Amino acid sequence: MSGFLSEIVKIKKEEVTRGCRELPITDLKTIITSRDYQPGAFVHALRSDGFKVIAEVKQASPSRGSFEHRWEKNELINQYQQGGAAAISVITDEKYFQGSYRLLGKVVDRTILPVLHKEFIIDPWQILRGRAAGASAVLLIAALVDDVMLKELYLTAKNLGMDCLLEVHDRNELDRILGLQPEVIGVNNRNLKTLTVNIDTAVSLAAELPQTAVSIAESGIKTFCEAQRLADAGYNGVLMGEALVTNVQPKQLLKKLRQVR
Repeated sequence: MSGFLSEIVKIKKEEVTRGCRELPITDLKTIITSRDYQPGAFVHALRSDGFKVIAEVKQASPSRGSFEHRWEKNELINQYQQGGAAAISVITDEKYFQGSYRLLGKVVDRTILPVLHKEFIIDPWQILRGRAAGASAVLLIAALVDDVMLKELYLTAKNLGMDCLLEVHDRNELDRILGLQPEVIGVNNRNLKTLTVNIDTAVSLAAELPQTAVSIAESGIKTFCEAQRLADAGYNGVLMGEALVTNVQPKQLLKKLRQVR
């Protein structure tokens, strides 16, 4: 595991230890049973007709630092909804993305769209914490955990009625997740070892993805032409963050992306 990923895992272990003390799993389960959910909403939104965009709420990134924000959070969510986003992704990582579970809960409360909990997930507690905040789905990154833990995380989410976006970066990671029969597969153009981005990553892996799964390209997608290239390769949609958050007209960009065929 690379230096960046090793550091991430170390940080997340500390966060989970602290989180379990402050909000034990038994308390999270009580919160979860008190909420109303729509199981399958995330997958259903992605399987409907047309090219799909998962629009992300993020405040920073490890490669760029803090973003120049053009929109207040509530207005950004409105822009996403009006632009035709299929779902909203919220990053809860604090150290590198300045996110939080509080932010996740706020977005859930302010949107009618299904919300994806995006985090460096290494422990079931994180999944329960996201579900308690109202998330419809969770991102699981194959590179972060071994096969045994990946299956445990996947089953934890499914038992909570959550959809999963299983993220891979190469053929080896894709082979590791296929036994779980994922409904949604994300191919990350960002190499988590070097943090470099190359859209050719998703394009080259497209033909290997199972036709039964919704395919989503992630990271580095900024333009209509890039999205069209990914659609031509076979992708059903993209996850887009920085290009929307920093755009003067995110609604218009989303509407343009919805024209991808």
